[in-house]
Amino acid sequence: MPSMSSPRRVVPLVTAALFMALVWVSNGFFGYGIFIDALYYLSCARRLGAGYVDHPPLSIWWLRALIALGDPLPWLRLWPALAGGAVIALATRLCGRLGGSTRAMIVTAIATAGRPCCS
Repeated sequence: MPSMSSPRRVVPLVTAALFMALVWVSNGFFGYGIFIDALYYLSCARRLGAGYVDHPPLSIWWLRALIALGDPLPWLRLWPALAGGAVIALATRLCGRLGGSTRAMIVTAIATAGRPCCS
């Protein structure tokens, strides 16, 4: 069984670094403001329907509830950042379950953090 001491220290650091980078970039560092897809989601949330073929079930209803809390833009950007961190943790855990060494788990965490983020 591989030693888990090193991945237990490195994986949270890589995950936190990715999360902070996504939050930093999404808070308008490049001055892009709100993306056109986010405007589409907000428009759908303001006009609720029984179902949308291009959205996951109940996601627009969830966004409508978040709009009631105030500015929806931080919420739109928080969930992808959290999902990115979860992907790193899951990929690293899968690597360990498949018998990967400590080095393999660290490389998996770093490689997963550097992947292109796509939906």
